Amino acid sequence: MKRDVTILIALVVITGILLMLRKTQEVKLSSQLTASKTTYALGESIVIYPAVTNLSDSSVVLVLPQPGSVEGIRYPYCSLEIRDESGTRLELPSLPSVLPPPLLPAHFFTLTAKQSLPMFPHGYTLPPIFTQPGVYTLRLRYDTTCNKERLWHGPYTAAEWNNRYRQEFWTSRKEEIEKVGRMLSTVPQVSLLSDYLRIEII
Repeated sequence: MKRDVTILIALVVITGILLMLRKTQEVKLSSQLTASKTTYALGESIVIYPAVTNLSDSSVVLVLPQPGSVEGIRYPYCSLEIRDESGTRLELPSLPSVLPPPLLPAHFFTLTAKQSLPMFPHGYTLPPIFTQPGVYTLRLRYDTTCNKERLWHGPYTAAEWNNRYRQEFWTSRKEEIEKVGRMLSTVPQVSLLSDYLRIEII
């Protein structure tokens, strides 16, 4: 009897692993980074348009970038690599030390097969980091490879996350946060890297 139970548990575990591997293999996504033009005057506002395309044969659930995603303080990471002509990487300005708002169900979206969707509905306006004329290259990484729910909401420690419902800020959103946790289990873990976008500052 004990042997039968052990075998059954092993089969369940193996089946779960196979299903997870199958799901990972079936998810095929790509990311794109575009701009309305490639030449800008020094000091001119630059808006870029990150997008993701589902190349799979089935729908995929993803999450829109949130405040702090570009700066790498919460998932999904939507980080930008910007380099000048010498290859030197330009650093984006850091965010003020304020915790970002919680992730909400409305921030999830479903990409049907072969569908593309902008990750920022109105584009992303670059901060004023170009101080000299020249040619710059930009590349986007969209990353969901995180299995810690707290890091989708902000840079919370394990202790802070475990004690969150002692604060009114979290207790008033408990039902919504729990729904987000369930939705996160449907998001595939991917790290997408776009092609380079070349822009010139004159």
